[in-house]
Amino acid sequence: MSFHSAQFFLFIGLVLVLHSFFSQKKQNRLLLAASYAFYGALDPRFLFLILFSTAVDFLVARKIHLADGMAKKRRYLGISLAVNLGILFLFKYLGFFISSLVGFSRMLGLGLPEPALHIIVPAALSFYTFKTLTYTIDVYRGQLEPTGNFFDYALYVSFFPQLLAGPIERAAHFLPQLHAPRSLSRDKMIQGSWLILWGLFKKAVVADNLALVVHDVFDGGGSVSGFHVLLATYAFSFQIYCDFSGYSDIARGIGKLLGFETPLNFDRPYLAANPVEFWQRWHITLSTWLRDYLFLPIAYAVMRHVEKPALKLKVEDWGYVIGITGTMLLAGLWHGAAWTFVVWGGYHGILIALHHLLVRRRKKRRSRSGFLRLAKAFVFFHLTALGWLIFRAHSLGQAWDFLRRIFVDFPPAAADIKMLFMPLFYCFILWGLESLGCSRDDPRSIPGWRYGLGPALVTALILLLIVFFAPASQDFIYARF
Repeated sequence: MSFHSAQFFLFIGLVLVLHSFFSQKKQNRLLLAASYAFYGALDPRFLFLILFSTAVDFLVARKIHLADGMAKKRRYLGISLAVNLGILFLFKYLGFFISSLVGFSRMLGLGLPEPALHIIVPAALSFYTFKTLTYTIDVYRGQLEPTGNFFDYALYVSFFPQLLAGPIERAAHFLPQLHAPRSLSRDKMIQGSWLILWGLFKKAVVADNLALVVHDVFDGGGSVSGFHVLLATYAFSFQIYCDFSGYSDIARGIGKLLGFETPLNFDRPYLAANPVEFWQRWHITLSTWLRDYLFLPIAYAVMRHVEKPALKLKVEDWGYVIGITGTMLLAGLWHGAAWTFVVWGGYHGILIALHHLLVRRRKKRRSRSGFLRLAKAFVFFHLTALGWLIFRAHSLGQAWDFLRRIFVDFPPAAADIKMLFMPLFYCFILWGLESLGCSRDDPRSIPGWRYGLGPALVTALILLLIVFFAPASQDFIYARF
C-alpha cells in the first residue's frame, strides 16, 4: 500500500474521518491501530518483529532511567544496542557479509562455498531501528524521561506517515504532541493538503518519468554511450531528490491533517555550495541523527586518544576527519548492503573532510558575489551527481565502466539526443514551479494565490500534470532501505 496508490488514499480518508469523531486519547489508539494495519498490509509476517523491537526498547529505557549507577545504565543500553543492531545485521547485512567473505576467499584462492540464503528484509527496518535507538540513547544520556505509556511509545515507533522512509522523528519532539491539544485548523488543512499534492507531483510526474531514462541505462543491460550515462546520472540526481522529498512532503502533509508537526527533511539541497551545506539540506533528520549519535561520539573518542598534533593536523582536526569519514561510511552501509553504498558514503565523507581542512587553512571572509556562489553550487552539484552514479550502479564494476564511458566513449548516438528532451522537460517544470514558491509549506505565499481564481488555477495545474503526465507508478526509492 504505497503513498500514491488508490488503496492508500481510501485508507487515509477512513482514518481522517474516524479521527475527527474521537477524543484525543482514542485518536492516539486509532493511529496506533492504523499504523499496525498499514505495516501489516505490507507484510504481516514482520508485525511481530516491530512489536518485539518496540517492547524491548520500552522496557530497557525504563530500566536505564531507574538504574542507580552508570555501570547498570551501560549494561541496559548494551542490551538495546545488541538487540536492535543484531536484528538489523541478521535481516539486512548477514547475506552481504557472507557473500563478501566468500568473494574475498576466492581472491585468496581458498574458494569457500557460498550458502544459499534468501533473507527478506522487513520494510522500514532501518528507519524504525534508528527511532528506537534514539529513544534509549536519549534516556541514557539524561536528555529524555521515558514515557510510562507503552501505546504512546509504540505509536512513536510505528506512526504510519513516517514509517517507510522518515523523516526520522525523535521521541522528544513526537511524544509531547500526543498529549498537547490537537485540532485540524483551516491553516493546517490547507498546508497539509498542499504538501500532499506537491509531494505527489514530485513523485508521480517528475521522479517516475525520470526513472524511465535511468532504468534504460542502469538496468537495460545494453551498450550505452558516455553521453547517455551522463544524462541518466543527471536524471537520477533529480529522480532521487523528487522521489524522496516527495515522500517527505506527503508524510508531513498527512501529519498536519492529523494535527502533528513533522520536521523538515529537505531544503533545496542542490543549491548547496559545499558538502557540509549539502548535508544540512539533504535528508536533514538523518544528517542530524548521524551528527548526534555517531559523528560526535567518534570524534570525541578520537580526540581522547590522539595526544598531540601530527602531520600538520591539530587534535580536533584528527577527530573531525576520522569522525566524519567513519560516520559517512556507516551512513552508506545504512542505505543498503552493497559496496556501492559503502563507497558512496566514504566518498561523501572524504568530500566533507577535505572541505573542513581547506576551510581551516583559509582566512575567513564572506563573499558577497552571487555569481561565485552559483559557480560553487554548479561545481558541487556535479560532485554530488558523481556520487549518485556510484549509489545507483548495481556494482562497483558497473560504476567504473560508466565513469570510463563518460571520459573515453562520450559521443552520443542519435537516439541519445532524443532522450535529452525528457529530463530537460520535467526538470524545467520542477524548476518553474519551485521558482513560483510551490515548494513552500503554505501555498498562500504563491504569487496570485490570494487573487481571484488563483487557488483553483494552481491546484488544477498540478492535478492536470499528475493526471496526464504520470507514467505507471513505481515504489518509493527509500522504502527499500
